[in-house]
Amino acid sequence: EMTPVYDNGNTSMLAAKLIQDFIGSREGSLEE
Repeated sequence: EMTPVYDNGNTSMLAAKLIQDFIGSREGSLEE
């Protein structure tokens, strides 16, 4: 179960990390 973190000050940092991981995995697939 996902815990909402929208009220947390770390939301933007967490979002940035998730986006970075997503982009990283996408680039890894495209480089194949």
